Amino acid sequence: MDSTNPIIELRGVELAYDSRVLIESINTTVQKGQIFVVMGGSGCGKSTLLRQMAGLKETTKGEILYHGEDFVSASEEKKDRMARQFGVMFQSGALWSSMTVGENVALPLEEHSQLSPHAITDLVRLKLAYVGLAGVEGFYPSELSGGMVKRASIARAMALDPEIVFLDEPSAGLDPLSSRRLDDLILRLRDTLGTTFVVVTHELPSIFAIADHSIFLDPETHTMRASGNPRDLARDSTDPLIRNFLNRAASTPEPVKS
Repeated sequence: MDSTNPIIELRGVELAYDSRVLIESINTTVQKGQIFVVMGGSGCGKSTLLRQMAGLKETTKGEILYHGEDFVSASEEKKDRMARQFGVMFQSGALWSSMTVGENVALPLEEHSQLSPHAITDLVRLKLAYVGLAGVEGFYPSELSGGMVKRASIARAMALDPEIVFLDEPSAGLDPLSSRRLDDLILRLRDTLGTTFVVVTHELPSIFAIADHSIFLDPETHTMRASGNPRDLARDSTDPLIRNFLNRAASTPEPVKS
């Protein structure tokens, strides 16, 4: 990874709700092909930061740069061009219940590409195969398990071959085995496709299994309180809050093998 040319750079980004500031001056970088985790307790602004980075929420202070270009101050035309390189998976999956899984995955391709219906059908099958869901394109979301819904949501997020995929609490609501399989999928997609992932989670097994780098947001001090590989932070941090957060499990699970 080339640390001198990050794919994403945050400079002085502020998280706020109306006049209430949650976190001041977030400064960090994300490298190409990295799994970058945003962690912290409930209410610290993790999902808000992800939405700002994905262009789904306005950033009122600071810069968010992609390949050196500031997304915040860009024209609407340039923002739209830059956002074509993003894929987003929301916490609940956010699949349209009235559409089949195949139709859900096809939607971004129909809206943002000039591909023929036949080509879109072939791509939908390919994307679902990527996430281990070959043959389910005719099912409705209500007919899938929770883990399968999350996988289908990732397939939709990756429909347009984005350079960066944002995942909001991907393991939320899953049993430990399904969560571990999802971690394995994220690692495999990163390794095979070179996709950069920005992941919001508070699930320790997932944090230790997938994160190359992380930041910790603390609303009490209004700061980005720590950054680094979470395993290093768990072992070496002298900050009691960070150590307690990352060592609250009895043991640290081994990384998932891809």
